[in-house]
Amino acid sequence: MTHHFIYSSQFGFLNGATLNLLILKIVLLYFDSSQIYLLQKFLETFIEWDWKFPVKLEELTQKSQSWKEETEINFRKNQYLSKYNNYSNEERIRLEKHTNPIMVVLTLGYPEQNCSYNVNNSTRKIILKEFENGIDLLNNAKNTNDGNENLKQAWKTWLNGSKFLEKYKHFLFILCIDKFHSKEGENYCRFIESRIRLELIFTIEEDQKQIDYTHATSKENCLPKIFLEKYR
Repeated sequence: MTHHFIYSSQFGFLNGATLNLLILKIVLLYFDSSQIYLLQKFLETFIEWDWKFPVKLEELTQKSQSWKEETEINFRKNQYLSKYNNYSNEERIRLEKHTNPIMVVLTLGYPEQNCSYNVNNSTRKIILKEFENGIDLLNNAKNTNDGNENLKQAWKTWLNGSKFLEKYKHFLFILCIDKFHSKEGENYCRFIESRIRLELIFTIEEDQKQIDYTHATSKENCLPKIFLEKYR
């Protein structure tokens, strides 16, 4: 998922715990299947999943320790709606899309938690779009009638991903530099990075007529060479 730029909880994407649980869910359902088939079912299952319902592996007996939708909604409302008091009705409706549980993947054991809490309405669109690209690639490979080797090559191509700069036409470069290389400067830059996920929603995505979603990444190797030479 790293090569698809959808692996970073900080920016609202998948993390290790979420991926492990999603994969385990598929393995338990199709435990005697080939790797290629498991990959196919992974993508198909979670593209078609009704995300009004959580992904979970077992029911907990201690209900007091279970994840509660109402509690998460309250946390998300506090995160997305409490910062500003002067929302227009249109703006409030837009932000409320992010307050509902967007992608709930529940951990095993107690207390039960949603390990994909940081996923928002925008980043889920990106995640599912990448999954759909994988299924399209698989279907195209199947239609060529070139056998199993062609399927393997198709999956290899998808798993390797594509260049970030080839995904979009417009980019915003956010740079935080401390010329003294101090600990305080490093901590401040980390704080800025931790706020990007929310601030993109509060600001850049405000104009929904022109911007459907934003896609953040901190991968330096996807930057143009001129940026790397100038700012490293």
